[in-house]
Amino acid sequence: MSLIDRLKKFFDPGSPTLAKTSSFGPVVRPATFPYHLRQTLGWPASNFHSVAWSPDGQPIAAGSEDRCIRIWNITTGDLEQLLEGHQSSVRSVAWSPDGSRLASGSDDQTVRVWEVSSGRALRTLAGHQNFVQSVAWSPDGSHLASGSADGEVRLWSTETWSAVARHATPSPKYFLLDVSFGAVTSAAEQFDNDDIAVRSWPITGDDTVVVTASSSVHSTSAKVVLVGESNVGKSCLALRLGGVASSRDGQRDDAV
Repeated sequence: MSLIDRLKKFFDPGSPTLAKTSSFGPVVRPATFPYHLRQTLGWPASNFHSVAWSPDGQPIAAGSEDRCIRIWNITTGDLEQLLEGHQSSVRSVAWSPDGSRLASGSDDQTVRVWEVSSGRALRTLAGHQNFVQSVAWSPDGSHLASGSADGEVRLWSTETWSAVARHATPSPKYFLLDVSFGAVTSAAEQFDNDDIAVRSWPITGDDTVVVTASSSVHSTSAKVVLVGESNVGKSCLALRLGGVASSRDGQRDDAV
Protein backbone atom coordinates (compact mmCIF):
# COMPACT_ATOMS: atom_id res chain seq x y z
CA MET A 1 0.00 0.00 0.00
CA SER A 2 1.39 3.41 -0.99
CA LEU A 3 1.94 6.27 1.46
CA ILE A 4 -0.97 8.19 -0.06
CA ASP A 5 -3.28 5.18 0.34
CA ARG A 6 -2.20 4.74 3.97
CA LEU A 7 -2.87 8.41 4.72
CA LYS A 8 -6.29 8.19 3.08
CA LYS A 9 -7.15 5.17 5.18
CA PHE A 10 -5.87 6.78 8.39
CA PHE A 11 -7.83 10.00 7.90
CA ASP A 12 -11.00 8.27 6.70
CA PRO A 13 -13.69 9.30 9.25
CA GLY A 14 -14.92 5.72 9.31
CA SER A 15 -11.52 4.29 10.06
CA PRO A 16 -11.29 2.38 13.39
CA THR A 17 -7.79 3.83 13.83
CA LEU A 18 -9.07 7.39 13.60
CA ALA A 19 -11.93 6.67 15.96
CA LYS A 20 -9.46 5.52 18.60
CA THR A 21 -6.57 7.93 18.23
CA SER A 22 -7.45 11.11 16.36
CA SER A 23 -8.88 14.33 17.73
CA PHE A 24 -9.54 15.65 14.22
CA GLY A 25 -12.56 13.51 13.43
CA PRO A 26 -15.61 11.92 15.04
CA VAL A 27 -14.96 9.51 17.87
CA VAL A 28 -17.04 6.34 17.59
CA ARG A 29 -17.90 4.83 20.98
CA PRO A 30 -19.53 1.48 21.62
CA ALA A 31 -23.16 1.47 22.72
CA THR A 32 -22.13 0.33 26.20
CA PHE A 33 -19.75 3.27 26.74
CA PRO A 34 -20.32 4.16 30.45
CA TYR A 35 -19.71 7.91 30.28
CA HIS A 36 -21.66 10.82 28.85
CA LEU A 37 -20.73 14.42 28.15
CA ARG A 38 -21.90 16.76 30.94
CA GLN A 39 -20.40 20.09 29.88
CA THR A 40 -18.27 21.52 27.12
CA LEU A 41 -16.01 24.19 28.60
CA GLY A 42 -13.92 26.39 26.36
CA TRP A 43 -12.99 29.86 25.28
CA PRO A 44 -12.54 31.25 21.74
CA ALA A 45 -8.96 31.06 20.43
CA SER A 46 -7.62 29.62 23.71
CA ASN A 47 -5.35 26.58 23.88
CA PHE A 48 -5.49 24.97 27.30
CA HIS A 49 -2.38 23.33 28.76
CA SER A 50 -3.65 22.14 32.14
CA VAL A 51 -6.91 21.38 33.93
CA ALA A 52 -7.57 20.52 37.58
CA TRP A 53 -10.63 19.61 39.65
CA SER A 54 -11.22 21.38 42.94
CA PRO A 55 -11.05 19.13 46.03
CA ASP A 56 -14.85 19.14 46.37
CA GLY A 57 -15.31 18.17 42.72
CA GLN A 58 -17.34 21.25 41.81
CA PRO A 59 -15.37 24.00 40.01
CA ILE A 60 -12.67 23.16 37.50
CA ALA A 61 -9.66 25.35 36.65
CA ALA A 62 -7.76 25.50 33.36
CA GLY A 63 -4.52 27.25 32.41
CA SER A 64 -4.31 28.65 28.92
CA GLU A 65 -1.87 29.82 26.29
CA ASP A 66 -3.52 33.25 26.45
CA ARG A 67 -1.88 33.79 29.90
CA CYS A 68 -5.14 33.40 31.82
CA ILE A 69 -6.63 30.87 34.22
CA ARG A 70 -10.36 30.21 34.03
CA ILE A 71 -12.51 28.61 36.69
CA TRP A 72 -15.85 27.13 35.62
CA ASN A 73 -18.86 25.86 37.51
CA ILE A 74 -19.26 22.35 36.12
CA THR A 75 -22.95 22.19 36.97
CA THR A 76 -23.99 25.29 35.04
CA GLY A 77 -20.99 25.64 32.72
CA ASP A 78 -20.66 29.31 33.77
CA LEU A 79 -17.29 31.01 34.03
CA GLU A 80 -16.84 31.95 37.70
CA GLN A 81 -13.36 33.48 37.72
CA LEU A 82 -10.85 34.83 35.22
CA LEU A 83 -7.38 35.03 36.79
CA GLU A 84 -5.03 37.39 34.99
CA GLY A 85 -1.44 38.36 35.80
CA HIS A 86 0.95 35.90 34.17
CA GLN A 87 3.05 37.32 31.34
CA SER A 88 3.07 34.14 29.26
CA SER A 89 1.32 30.78 28.80
CA VAL A 90 0.05 28.97 31.91
CA ARG A 91 1.31 25.39 31.84
CA SER A 92 0.07 23.99 35.15
CA VAL A 93 -2.63 24.65 37.74
CA ALA A 94 -3.19 22.97 41.13
CA TRP A 95 -5.75 23.48 43.91
CA SER A 96 -4.76 23.76 47.55
CA PRO A 97 -6.13 20.91 49.72
CA ASP A 98 -8.85 23.13 51.20
CA GLY A 99 -9.85 24.52 47.79
CA SER A 100 -9.35 28.15 48.81
CA ARG A 101 -6.22 28.79 46.75
CA LEU A 102 -4.90 27.91 43.32
CA ALA A 103 -1.26 27.68 42.24
CA SER A 104 -0.13 28.15 38.65
CA GLY A 105 3.14 27.69 36.76
CA SER A 106 3.90 29.67 33.64
CA ASP A 107 6.28 30.23 30.75
CA ASP A 108 7.11 33.56 32.41
CA GLN A 109 9.25 31.47 34.84
CA THR A 110 7.09 32.25 37.87
CA VAL A 111 4.67 30.46 40.15
CA ARG A 112 1.60 32.40 41.26
CA VAL A 113 -0.73 31.70 44.16
CA TRP A 114 -4.32 32.92 43.84
CA GLU A 115 -7.21 33.42 46.23
CA VAL A 116 -10.05 31.63 44.46
CA SER A 117 -12.96 33.51 46.05
CA SER A 118 -11.72 36.93 44.95
CA GLY A 119 -9.47 36.06 42.00
CA ARG A 120 -6.69 38.03 43.66
CA ALA A 121 -3.02 37.08 43.20
CA LEU A 122 -1.60 36.47 46.69
CA ARG A 123 2.00 35.66 45.81
CA THR A 124 4.41 35.58 42.90
CA LEU A 125 7.24 33.11 43.43
CA ALA A 126 10.29 33.83 41.28
CA GLY A 127 13.62 32.05 40.92
CA HIS A 128 13.26 29.49 38.15
CA GLN A 129 15.35 30.14 35.05
CA ASN A 130 12.98 28.56 32.53
CA PHE A 131 9.27 27.87 32.16
CA VAL A 132 7.49 26.21 35.07
CA GLN A 133 6.11 22.90 33.85
CA SER A 134 4.33 21.60 36.95
CA VAL A 135 3.09 22.68 40.39
CA ALA A 136 1.71 20.59 43.28
CA TRP A 137 0.54 21.15 46.87
CA SER A 138 1.49 18.86 49.73
CA PRO A 139 -1.54 17.04 51.26
CA ASP A 140 -1.44 19.21 54.40
CA GLY A 141 -1.01 22.43 52.41
CA SER A 142 2.26 23.32 54.14
CA HIS A 143 4.40 23.12 51.00
CA LEU A 144 4.14 23.88 47.31
CA ALA A 145 6.42 22.18 44.79
CA SER A 146 7.31 23.54 41.37
CA GLY A 147 9.25 21.88 38.57
CA SER A 148 10.86 23.80 35.73
CA ALA A 149 12.55 23.21 32.40
CA ASP A 150 15.66 24.68 34.02
CA GLY A 151 16.13 21.20 35.51
CA GLU A 152 15.28 22.21 39.04
CA VAL A 153 12.49 21.35 41.48
CA ARG A 154 11.79 23.92 44.19
CA LEU A 155 9.93 23.34 47.43
CA TRP A 156 8.23 26.43 48.86
CA SER A 157 6.96 26.91 52.41
CA THR A 158 3.37 28.20 52.36
CA GLU A 159 4.00 30.02 55.64
CA THR A 160 6.98 32.12 54.55
CA TRP A 161 6.72 31.58 50.76
CA SER A 162 10.47 31.08 50.62
CA ALA A 163 12.19 28.23 48.78
CA VAL A 164 13.12 25.76 51.54
CA ALA A 165 14.65 23.12 49.23
CA ARG A 166 15.98 22.79 45.69
CA HIS A 167 16.59 19.55 43.82
CA ALA A 168 18.00 18.81 40.38
CA THR A 169 16.23 16.52 37.93
CA PRO A 170 18.16 13.35 36.96
CA SER A 171 20.35 14.76 34.18
CA PRO A 172 20.30 17.40 31.44
CA LYS A 173 18.97 14.88 28.92
CA TYR A 174 15.69 14.54 30.83
CA PHE A 175 12.71 16.84 30.42
CA LEU A 176 10.64 17.33 33.55
CA LEU A 177 7.06 16.10 33.18
CA ASP A 178 5.46 16.34 36.59
CA VAL A 179 5.94 16.97 40.30
CA SER A 180 3.63 15.46 42.92
CA PHE A 181 3.52 14.42 46.56
CA GLY A 182 3.36 10.87 47.83
CA ALA A 183 3.49 8.90 51.07
CA VAL A 184 6.84 7.91 52.52
CA THR A 185 7.87 4.32 51.82
CA SER A 186 10.60 2.24 53.44
CA ALA A 187 12.88 2.90 50.49
CA ALA A 188 13.13 6.06 48.43
CA GLU A 189 11.35 5.68 45.13
CA GLN A 190 13.79 5.58 42.23
CA PHE A 191 13.40 4.26 38.73
CA ASP A 192 15.42 4.86 35.58
CA ASN A 193 15.67 3.65 32.04
CA ASP A 194 16.54 5.32 28.75
CA ASP A 195 13.09 6.90 28.42
CA ILE A 196 11.86 7.88 31.86
CA ALA A 197 13.14 8.58 35.36
CA VAL A 198 11.31 8.93 38.67
CA ARG A 199 12.95 10.52 41.71
CA SER A 200 11.69 11.28 45.19
CA TRP A 201 13.05 13.31 48.09
CA PRO A 202 11.82 13.31 51.71
CA ILE A 203 10.36 16.49 53.12
CA THR A 204 9.05 16.35 56.67
CA GLY A 205 6.37 14.29 58.32
CA ASP A 206 4.88 11.60 56.09
CA ASP A 207 5.35 13.05 52.63
CA THR A 208 7.86 12.97 49.81
CA VAL A 209 8.03 15.05 46.66
CA VAL A 210 8.07 12.86 43.56
CA VAL A 211 9.44 13.97 40.21
CA THR A 212 8.79 12.29 36.87
CA ALA A 213 11.02 13.13 33.93
CA SER A 214 11.31 11.85 30.38
CA SER A 215 14.30 11.74 28.07
CA SER A 216 14.13 14.60 25.63
CA VAL A 217 15.22 15.10 22.05
CA HIS A 218 16.68 18.44 21.07
CA SER A 219 16.50 19.54 17.45
CA THR A 220 17.08 22.63 15.36
CA SER A 221 14.25 24.54 13.77
CA ALA A 222 13.23 23.01 10.46
CA LYS A 223 10.53 23.11 7.84
CA VAL A 224 8.59 19.98 6.97
CA VAL A 225 7.11 19.73 3.50
CA LEU A 226 4.16 17.36 3.06
CA VAL A 227 3.52 16.30 -0.52
CA GLY A 228 0.38 14.56 -1.72
CA GLU A 229 -3.13 14.93 -3.02
CA SER A 230 -5.24 17.77 -1.66
CA ASN A 231 -7.73 15.51 0.16
CA VAL A 232 -5.45 13.21 2.12
CA GLY A 233 -5.24 15.11 5.39
CA LYS A 234 -1.88 16.91 5.14
CA SER A 235 -3.15 19.82 7.28
CA CYS A 236 -4.07 17.49 10.14
CA LEU A 237 -0.69 15.76 9.94
CA ALA A 238 1.09 19.13 9.96
CA LEU A 239 -0.84 20.14 13.09
CA ARG A 240 0.23 16.92 14.79
CA LEU A 241 3.89 17.44 13.88
CA GLY A 242 3.72 21.02 15.14
CA GLY A 243 2.15 19.86 18.40
CA VAL A 244 4.91 17.30 19.00
CA ALA A 245 7.59 19.92 18.38
CA SER A 246 5.85 22.36 20.72
CA SER A 247 5.54 19.87 23.57
CA ARG A 248 9.19 18.85 23.38
CA ASP A 249 10.86 22.19 22.97
CA GLY A 250 8.39 24.67 24.41
CA GLN A 251 8.37 26.31 20.97
CA ARG A 252 6.48 25.27 17.88
CA ASP A 253 8.61 24.41 14.83
CA ASP A 254 7.35 25.53 11.43
CA ALA A 255 5.25 22.97 9.61
CA VAL A 256 4.14 23.53 6.02
